Amino acid sequence: IVSRNASVLTSISSDQVATIVVAGGVRGIDGTTDGRIWVSDNDGKTWQEIPDESLFKGVTVRLVAYGSGQFVALGWNESSAADSLRQMAEWRSGDGRTWTHVTAPIKGAGALIVSTAAGFLLSGTPLISGAIDEPPMWFSSDGGTWTRAKASDNTAQLMGPLVSATVTGTSAVYAVTGSINGMSNHLLFSPDGGVTWSSVKTDDSMPYASSISSVASLSTYNTAFGGYVDFLFAATDTIEGAHVWLSENDGVTWMKVSDPSIGGPTGTALLELGHGYLAGDTRI
Repeated sequence: IVSRNASVLTSISSDQVATIVVAGGVRGIDGTTDGRIWVSDNDGKTWQEIPDESLFKGVTVRLVAYGSGQFVALGWNESSAADSLRQMAEWRSGDGRTWTHVTAPIKGAGALIVSTAAGFLLSGTPLISGAIDEPPMWFSSDGGTWTRAKASDNTAQLMGPLVSATVTGTSAVYAVTGSINGMSNHLLFSPDGGVTWSSVKTDDSMPYASSISSVASLSTYNTAFGGYVDFLFAATDTIEGAHVWLSENDGVTWMKVSDPSIGGPTGTALLELGHGYLAGDTRI
């Protein structure tokens, strides 16, 4: 049991050694939910609550991720319309116990943070509108200082915040961005940990490219190739069965995943352990 006092647990991350961090909140005496962090240094056998009210009061800690020797956590409220205009809270820690408040470049009630080979990738609603080649994505080597990403094919103004992302075994990043008008999604690719982005041009083998809702990846060693090969999976928001799709050539050509014994799988979201964490008002 992490804590008998917890009213909500929202996210979990680990340094892949022994330290596990769980984010969430407890019910405050005034009826609000005050953020909390719980940490374990012995693989979850025992837990310590980090009740730093000066940092977490009034804001539920929603996401936590680990990378580059740092835990990074994000928090926000979603109880009123005004919350969509408030700057998102961010904290970071080197050990999961001592947390420091840092400035996040996003606002609102939903975000995505992913650990990459270069540090972290962050996406959400910008505090400040970007230039024509700046999508609503940022990268950071340590989670403390964020730099706006670039879209190499000048489609940044068509991109909304990311709704899903996956980091492959070869350190490439594939992501799904919602469009500004909310009518369609776009599949994106970054070869450098989220610094630069371009759109993936799918061919006619994927009839639901504009409905891709979630991505995941798997890397295997190919003896003939002499290196690792990335397999990209996608789920779609469609009424035609919501099938899972597979691409072996960087998202260009796709085939429907099929198991003769079950006829599937199907679904609109893919859960991937170890890479990305997503939460928000429409998808968790």
